Amino acid sequence: MLPQFQPGGGIERVVMNYFDYLDHDQYRFDIVTHKMESRTYADEIIAAGGHVHLFSPPGIGTMKANARRFAEILDEGHYDVVHCHMANAAFIYLKIAQQKGVPIRILHSHQDHYADTKLHALRNIPLINIGKRYANRRVACSVESGRFLFGSKPFTVVNNGIDLDVFRFDANLRNEKRKRLKVQESTLLLGQVGRLVPQKNPLFSIRMFNELLKLRPDARLVFAGDGELREEMEQLAQQFGIAERVQFLGNINDVVPLYDALDALLMPSLYEGISLSMSEAQGTGLPVFAANTIAPESFATSFAVKLKLEAGPKYWANAIATSLPGMPKDRESGVRQMREHGFDAKECTTIIERVYDS
Repeated sequence: MLPQFQPGGGIERVVMNYFDYLDHDQYRFDIVTHKMESRTYADEIIAAGGHVHLFSPPGIGTMKANARRFAEILDEGHYDVVHCHMANAAFIYLKIAQQKGVPIRILHSHQDHYADTKLHALRNIPLINIGKRYANRRVACSVESGRFLFGSKPFTVVNNGIDLDVFRFDANLRNEKRKRLKVQESTLLLGQVGRLVPQKNPLFSIRMFNELLKLRPDARLVFAGDGELREEMEQLAQQFGIAERVQFLGNINDVVPLYDALDALLMPSLYEGISLSMSEAQGTGLPVFAANTIAPESFATSFAVKLKLEAGPKYWANAIATSLPGMPKDRESGVRQMREHGFDAKECTTIIERVYDS
């Protein structure tokens, strides 16, 4: 179960990494999701013999219909495992899975906060506390995420692994992507990858970039992803008079060339478990400037720099401008460092298989 299943979100990319390395003769991979504006991932699942079920958006008005449909799917599919990536929906889906006798019911923790806002947190707290009772296997992307959701109960940590061979830095891809973006090699190109939602704090990036332009007038900023804050971000860039230096790429299917093309990745998230975008970027040897609110395990290489979010945009701009010249230049070493820290998707999938087989 996923909130959405399309390019652009980190959890979906984690799931697809599992899918890529699982033995499709031994495991059939079906997906239940509430949002799918692109069929890119769904087509891969279906081609391997799986199914993708698109449910109505979650809410009071759709809860009964979604629950009934999920129960029907379990009856028809005779599943051995239900793997839930939606902690605030586990009270529906894992409860039904228990009622239907599914032997392995996994709740997977991806973050260490209940929600973006206090109102949403008040809604999620009771739902999550009810839902986790129905899980008999607990998985987390970091120690902090696991302790947040499961407390003192045992859980398995599985890093958000990446395909390290895919994310190895390629100078040719860098040149080609920068040409398509119409960016000179001398231009400082920064980017943020992920949903444009409050948790990811993209408005902070625009405010920081406005300060950075005072130090590096040649700089440009790109956003890969989409979400509810896009219009507000565009308005803020217009307000600062920097709209011509900020580009919105929308959801993209292939992030590798973008990481290669960038000179730095911004990660000012308000909270985060293990950031997949941060892992991918480090695999390409891309300098990452990330908030101290992100799980410590995400800072896996010499390419990651931790900055205090509360220090503000101007502090970040100065830190980036002064730190970049001294950052490691050997981008090819990113793969080696990520493998040493346990972020190889093959190894992570092996851990997931052990949970599935348990």
